[in-house]
Amino acid sequence: MTIRRLGALCAAASVYLLSATTNALPSDQKPINAPDEHHELPVVASEEAVAVEGGAKVAKIALYPGFRTYPDDLRDMGNAVAACSDDEVTEVIHLATDVCLSGEYYMRDNVKVLESPSCADGSMPTLMFYQNRRCTNSPLKVVQNLDETTERCLWSEADVSVSPYYWSLIYRCDTEPDGAAEHQDATPALIHHNVLGATGSVRYHRGTLFRCHDKYANRSRANELEPGNCNWSFSSLPLETIEIVSPAVCSNGTRAQLALYEDVRRYGGSYMCNWGNMTLENTIVDVDDWMLNTCINMSHLKLLRGGFGRALGVMFYCDGMHIKGQDDEENEEVAEDTSNPRGPRTSHSECATLAGRWQWNHPVRPKTFMYPEPMACMSLPQGHQVRIHEKPTCPDGTTGRLAMWREPGCINWPKKIEAVDTLNCENWDLLSETSYMIWCAADGLTAEERKVGPEDHRAVVSVDECPKLNMKPGRVVLGRDGGPMVWRVDVDQDCVIMNKDAQLKVYGNAKCPSGKDAKLVIYNDSYCLGGRGQMVDAASFINTCTQVCGESSHRSCGVKFTCDF
Repeated sequence: MTIRRLGALCAAASVYLLSATTNALPSDQKPINAPDEHHELPVVASEEAVAVEGGAKVAKIALYPGFRTYPDDLRDMGNAVAACSDDEVTEVIHLATDVCLSGEYYMRDNVKVLESPSCADGSMPTLMFYQNRRCTNSPLKVVQNLDETTERCLWSEADVSVSPYYWSLIYRCDTEPDGAAEHQDATPALIHHNVLGATGSVRYHRGTLFRCHDKYANRSRANELEPGNCNWSFSSLPLETIEIVSPAVCSNGTRAQLALYEDVRRYGGSYMCNWGNMTLENTIVDVDDWMLNTCINMSHLKLLRGGFGRALGVMFYCDGMHIKGQDDEENEEVAEDTSNPRGPRTSHSECATLAGRWQWNHPVRPKTFMYPEPMACMSLPQGHQVRIHEKPTCPDGTTGRLAMWREPGCINWPKKIEAVDTLNCENWDLLSETSYMIWCAADGLTAEERKVGPEDHRAVVSVDECPKLNMKPGRVVLGRDGGPMVWRVDVDQDCVIMNKDAQLKVYGNAKCPSGKDAKLVIYNDSYCLGGRGQMVDAASFINTCTQVCGESSHRSCGVKFTCDF
């Protein structure tokens, strides 16, 4: 089989986060026994070796910088890339007809067809675009009139609404329904990485009582997996299916593949992962966004030796299987050199979005992830919620918090600073675009968080810095592991919800337009919607822990600062 590849520049340093990549096998990795077809796409020859048959004409294509962060997420990070900008470095390649071009990065406004090809008989080929590598299965888009794509930036959001992470395209002159005899890699001169190395997570479904996507089965905790570490389900029940909850990222910025190992029905770590041997067909697969939270069969898989078997071991595959206990000293040295931790795994597309009053839409596209760096401003689109899956770690090793603004741009002091909730979706104003960041307080900044600025007329309070009433010694308020919540409260707008046994601490009172100090109104309901309750002077609450909910409150009450007196 004749194979072709165009030469490509090595990935240069990214504006966001780039690293030199290497295919050298790390000393702590063990190559696994896998058939050749499970490894990378076939190696092809250099650009000078491109040949055509008869009167065929090859396509001339410009590859603009690629990105491994979803385009919408790039925009929210403030790093949106202009469509096929002349200011960007490009890699110009040639692509013959019936040769499949495959990419491992999001294709959105970063590929331009400079010249369209023709078949050997002079006819126009058909352009087919796939949401996977190697031009297999049904195409996502078919173009008969090549004038529609020539000198155009591919693909716009209008052309392909949901960009796939893995993609391929081919100009077909043959009559084959899918696949290709020859392959070529799309390798831009520059690739903007999402993150250099990150764990993924998998949920196991054992037995047949609660099947995959059953409401009870989905309550089970997802298991975090480091790339290269094989894991398995600890249960006497057979493993039926798994779900990939979030993909893993290799240390070179590429997305880890999923590797499955046959259940050889023997006990011990090596047995659970079949000693690293690949004996199942199609055992290493790409993990595209659309695969997340889909059910992957583990109970009836084809064996390379014939017949069917079960899978047990699961691994995110980069270079091989990690051997625990080997080269520990070297691994510790590498860990010590990694002083700047990555950001927490975060998604803007996982949670439901606001569709109207008390109406929610399920996400319209597969969930994607990003890893915001500490103190980097992130935009949250109108109607969207954010889900942060991990406790953030600051450069000094402390736990970061979540700082929130009701307006874009992270302007002035945040509306609220609180511990990160890793279990739920967060929102603070669904009716407009907002912003947030992972907050890492520098020396002395914690005290500044509680001060009322000369131009800031909001009150500054905390609902969880003080211990709850009757709390046992040594206990802290739930959610305080990242530090207390600090809230800047707008007068006559915000309702502070207080649990009945919680204590309020006011660091600074709000100022009225008249220059007077605001007063505090305590409501019996937790939404400050009922009749006005007790109005008190806020001065008595300054820097003290005070229970505000009275006996008439059921489980909680509401507190509002007001100038209406």
